[in-house]
Amino acid sequence: MNRKRTAILYLSAVGIYWMTISLTMGMAVSYLAFRGFSNTEMGSILAVANILSVLISMLLASLSDKYGASGIVPLLASGLGISVFALGILLFTPFSKPLFAVAYSLLAASSLAIGPIIIKLYFDLSQSTKLPSFAIFRAFGSLCFAFMSFFAGSILKTKSLTILPVINSLCVLLLLLCILLLKPDLRSTSYSQKNTPQTGYISLLKNNTSFLYLLCGIFLIFMVHNNISSFNANILDNLGAGATAVAYLNGVTVVAEIPMMALYSRFRGVSAERLLAISFIFFLLKIILISAATNIAMLFIAFSLQAFSFGLYTPAIVDYVKDNFPYEQAGHAQGIVANIPIIGSMIGALLFGAMLDNLPLSRSLFIFCLITAVGVISCLYALREK
Repeated sequence: MNRKRTAILYLSAVGIYWMTISLTMGMAVSYLAFRGFSNTEMGSILAVANILSVLISMLLASLSDKYGASGIVPLLASGLGISVFALGILLFTPFSKPLFAVAYSLLAASSLAIGPIIIKLYFDLSQSTKLPSFAIFRAFGSLCFAFMSFFAGSILKTKSLTILPVINSLCVLLLLLCILLLKPDLRSTSYSQKNTPQTGYISLLKNNTSFLYLLCGIFLIFMVHNNISSFNANILDNLGAGATAVAYLNGVTVVAEIPMMALYSRFRGVSAERLLAISFIFFLLKIILISAATNIAMLFIAFSLQAFSFGLYTPAIVDYVKDNFPYEQAGHAQGIVANIPIIGSMIGALLFGAMLDNLPLSRSLFIFCLITAVGVISCLYALREK
């Protein structure tokens, strides 16, 4: 097996995947607002998307443990097929609010759902090929997210927001091609039952109290984090900026996390638990500074704390799963860890959409700070108990 070929193809898949997330999730509020949806309606669409993504992702994660490496390419292809179908509706059907709401929900759900499976693909490839640290691949993904955000911001200066599904379609098709090209690299990695039996989600959590506290804290933190990212258009609008600034803020935020991910492999002597604790504290500092921002420059600085919050959390949580769960349970464990933030987004999108329609922005942001603080306390307690 050609190690370099495998690494390049997987690197390309991760990069293109995050381009699709940049377009689908990073520009969701701007695109839906352009189509005439209110904050409450957008919150409902994102909530439905999160519900569907959790259901799809948990199913795919379970099947990825059941079938092992031999089944992961068909699983990813099925998720991408849903994205292609949804984009086809957005591109080729006359505008209808209910139809476009359903289509965007499907698009967002399928995009989010395959994220944990792409991480599981790394585990499967690593069984037969020595790959660099996952943090390197994830850093490249962030770089591609930022590139697409800046690219979209530039395009939107002269083009309508209707161009976004066109670009997204090209990215999805390229991602599908990369996944299919990786299939031969997985043939020598067949699933074999070892000493650790497969378990369901309930069995996995049943005797792991500290992990449950950790998941509860992550739920609260990401209930705020994901929706601040989704509804940053409202904050920018309050400061007098528009859709182009949304794209640029998305790009700057992600660029900030790249150095931390790229340097993560140098922290080998530090436990994943300690790195997670640091990241949780910075999640709280970030939302506090966002709430205190009185101009666009301050807001950009606040969002740049992404470097020490999400930028550190993302590779650390993958190592946490790898260190604490055997390969035979990696799909289930990764599925839980990846979907808890999405469940938080689901509830947060409904809550925050309604809050932003009915409460002053400053009061909403204060509530976000309190929720994040409770989540951080729960996570730190869980890590200490472990």
